[in-house]
Amino acid sequence: MLPRIPDGSWLLFHPNVVGTRQDRYVLAADQGAIGGHRYTLKKFHSRKIYLTEDTWEHDEITLLSLNPEYAPITLKNNGNYRVLGWYVGYVPHIERVEPIQYPDATET
Repeated sequence: MLPRIPDGSWLLFHPNVVGTRQDRYVLAADQGAIGGHRYTLKKFHSRKIYLTEDTWEHDEITLLSLNPEYAPITLKNNGNYRVLGWYVGYVPHIERVEPIQYPDATET
C-alpha cells in the first residue's frame, strides 16, 4: 500500500458502495480466492459504452494499484470480484481496551 499508506496501518472503509465508483479507492474481493490475498485496495476506473441517451454498460473495469510495484487488475465480464467499500482513511494504530468485567448477578 506504500507509498500512500504506511505498513501496519488500520484502514477505514465506508461499506455502502452506491453511486459512482469512478476514481475512488475501493476495497475489492476476489470471490474465487481463499484467504487474505483475496482482498485488494485499488483505484476503481471504468470505461463505459453508452447504448442510448439514458443507458450504458461497462466496456472495461480496471483496478489501478496505489503502489507502482503492483500491476493493475482488469476485471473480466465473467470475473468474481465484489467491491466491499470505499476507502475513507487510515489510522497508524488502534489502542485495544480490555472489556468491562461485570460481576455475575447470581453471586451474593
